[in-house]
Amino acid sequence: MWIAKLPVTSSRVVRAGEKFEPQDVRDAPPIARTEGRVCERCNNGWMSALESSAMSILKPFIGKSLSEVDDTANLYECRGAEALIIGRWAAKTAYMVNSASSYPLKVPQEHRTSILNGVVPPDVFVFGFPFSAEEIQWSQNTQWEFLNASEEELPSEATLEERTYKIGIRLRHLSLIVVWNGLPEWTLAVPRSWPVFVESNSFERFDDEWPPGAFMAPMIGLSHAMTQIKLKRIIQK
Repeated sequence: MWIAKLPVTSSRVVRAGEKFEPQDVRDAPPIARTEGRVCERCNNGWMSALESSAMSILKPFIGKSLSEVDDTANLYECRGAEALIIGRWAAKTAYMVNSASSYPLKVPQEHRTSILNGVVPPDVFVFGFPFSAEEIQWSQNTQWEFLNASEEELPSEATLEERTYKIGIRLRHLSLIVVWNGLPEWTLAVPRSWPVFVESNSFERFDDEWPPGAFMAPMIGLSHAMTQIKLKRIIQK
């Protein structure tokens, strides 16, 4: 997809007192980032099939350059089967990058198993949005911005590391973010404009005023002035 040999800089961010510092900074193209523990059957089977299905959908949004992004392709109009393919591909790719990295916060095994079975895991959302850039990046952290909650109500850092993650993938002019909220007492809040790439009947949407305990999945530069929606996945018994 013309990005395999592009340079990529990645790092994991760790807390140092009240600051966060990048560590283990690496420069390597995607083709050099492999997860050797993936078996041949999966690599040449369902993973290969998912890659083939996703590429025709994603290419118009990624573009070789900003001028080559397909102006007729509208990410916000992706629905149905195409949206689910984007969601599964983003989660699969995020989990493989996580597993192949030195990042100490690993995706739970049951999430990877869920993708193997063709389903974005419960409590996990996949969002996407256009982004004007000429590079590819990936990031992961468990930092959240909490709203309408006192200091005493906030979950501990250890709890956030164990029960949440945000993994972002930027492919030139397309950004995707895979978000896990494993804390049922908290509600995920995101910009209203972000498309949601999971089954439409698998989550609830709340458009009312902020309740206590709402938090959002921030990307750098998000403004509080942006109109937000609140989402919860519906856990199937």
